Amino acid sequence: MRRARLIALSIILGGLLSACGADASKPANTDPIFAGLDPAVVQEVIASPVAADRVSGLQGDQALTLWQGMVRNFTLCRSGYQGYKTWVKTGQPVPLVKQPAPTHPGHNLDTDEITLTEKAYRQAIQGGDISSLRGLLTNDSGCGSWVPAEAGNANGPTIAQAVKKLS
Repeated sequence: MRRARLIALSIILGGLLSACGADASKPANTDPIFAGLDPAVVQEVIASPVAADRVSGLQGDQALTLWQGMVRNFTLCRSGYQGYKTWVKTGQPVPLVKQPAPTHPGHNLDTDEITLTEKAYRQAIQGGDISSLRGLLTNDSGCGSWVPAEAGNANGPTIAQAVKKLS
């Protein structure tokens, strides 16, 4: 009987230690907060140490909404970058592609920021001034300063770095 208790206790302690070693701040890529968004981008953001650092200290819905916002931000920033590359190559602005909308949008400032950022991208493109779009992609507080230019290449150049090379 004593041996069974010791075995049960070691199983419980092992489970607790494993849980402590897991990164509880990172959501599963199948979390409903990501429904409607590109699974590859979701996985990329969850794997990003920069993204994890930005969520550090947040919990619950606040953290999940920020994770969702970062996935949307990666997608939007890359769409803007693709349009910028085409614009540089052809000399003609390219409309921003329709952005994916999450099935369960988060409700806080981060979601509002994505909407405002998308609007700013669209206005820069519609205004026909490539320098406006370049500014959005390269400003220090924008997505281009930390979003990798190539999906899945966290060690490669950021969008801001790639845009600066094209300019």
